[in-house]
Amino acid sequence: MKKIILSIFILMLCGCWNYKELNDYSIVTGMAIDYTDNKYMVSFLIANSKNNSDANSNQYESILYSSVGETIYEAIKNIWLISPKQLYIGHLESVVISEEVAKLGLYNSLEFLLEDSRSNKNFYIVLAKDCMAKDVLSITTPITDISSESVSDNVNSSYKLHGSILSKTFNDIIYELINDGIDTAISSYVIIGDVKEGSSLENLESTSPNTYIKLDDLGIFNGDKLVAWANKDISRGINIINNDVVQLYIDIDCDGGHIIVNTTDIKTKNDISKDRIIINTKGNASISEITCDVDLEDDKIIKEMEKNINKKVENLIRDSFNFSRNYNSDVFGFGLSFYRNNPNEYKDIDFNEIYFNIEPEINVDINIRSSGNLNQSIERIANNED
Repeated sequence: MKKIILSIFILMLCGCWNYKELNDYSIVTGMAIDYTDNKYMVSFLIANSKNNSDANSNQYESILYSSVGETIYEAIKNIWLISPKQLYIGHLESVVISEEVAKLGLYNSLEFLLEDSRSNKNFYIVLAKDCMAKDVLSITTPITDISSESVSDNVNSSYKLHGSILSKTFNDIIYELINDGIDTAISSYVIIGDVKEGSSLENLESTSPNTYIKLDDLGIFNGDKLVAWANKDISRGINIINNDVVQLYIDIDCDGGHIIVNTTDIKTKNDISKDRIIINTKGNASISEITCDVDLEDDKIIKEMEKNINKKVENLIRDSFNFSRNYNSDVFGFGLSFYRNNPNEYKDIDFNEIYFNIEPEINVDINIRSSGNLNQSIERIANNED
């Protein structure tokens, strides 16, 4: 909430021509766009200070205003008829777009935000999968006061820890929409539990909420339209090809147990020409967990593990490439890369023929740099003492 306080402070200090008293504004932190009964439904999440005797308290409460219209702009105008104050969207943290709206196309959904000069353009865009976008913003959480902040914080932190999540801002998506030779992919949320229960005060106060939102599959686009959902493994492969992975966990089977490997420093470089598509991925790995009895000091075992890791990553890359190509989606931006390197050739060829007819050459080189102290696991120590 410090960001909201800072934005409000800046708004108060700003001596521009359209300055208004702070009390004249409702601070919009979240926006949801749905399509129901052949009409658009727009919802604004408003942040308000809680009435608290403690003058230093930074607690906030929120209210969700919703209205419908034949167009998104009409729905927004109708919200203004409901809100007792003027809406200020300069502090938007997240915008949730429903699956139905994404299938219709993102251009209409994002046009208002592109044209509005008060919007900072750095808020996160996410999709609502198998639920209404409005409901994603209505689910309360005991960790953060406002659900829009929960969405943005969750996307940002999960992106760093999971190879299947994308952290996309409005600016990122607009860039991918307006450029030829690249399609976008956007992370989605699902709702676990009952929506009505999740929007109640009891859910907010519970230490173990029965209803919550959870990051799910990537939405794959062709142009501005949603065409498919990519599961966890396909999503990880897409992010690897796009050199957009911070950490990646690989699970290797071993004698009825598991070896969990954490890959870091993964870098992918793609070589695109009219004759070939080459994907080169390199990185390091460390063993994080092991539930089988293997000698990690044996070089042959380590080499075999590296072979298995590289094969798994290669399969992730190949499967995601084929998946995206099956839906006529270039989420890797191969067409844009080819254009930048060969602008004159791009005019004379149909890059789709290259993308959809050439099998990629995939090279993966991930090396295990550390096995930590896993040979000194609790179980081994206990067995030795016995």
